[in-house]
Amino acid sequence: MHPLSFRRGPLLFALLGFAAGAALTRIPLEGPRIPVLLAGGTAALFALTLLALRRAFRVVLPAVFALWMGVGLWSTQLEPAARPQRELAAY
Repeated sequence: MHPLSFRRGPLLFALLGFAAGAALTRIPLEGPRIPVLLAGGTAALFALTLLALRRAFRVVLPAVFALWMGVGLWSTQLEPAARPQRELAAY
């Protein structure tokens, strides 16, 4: 049996990071999430990932995971809110 490595599961790795980012949005906050801060954080994570690819390859995996978490946060932030079903409240 081969040991588990990143080379055998990059899609699973990205999926887990995306799901972790989407799950973080379920944690209630006191104030609203500001999209400008979310954009700045995602841009900073992208820059960190590029820097890690060029300078320190051993820290690329955590940087890529954090970047996928940021993408998951963005995905949930941009998802339209569910329409309230007021017709069902009368039953």
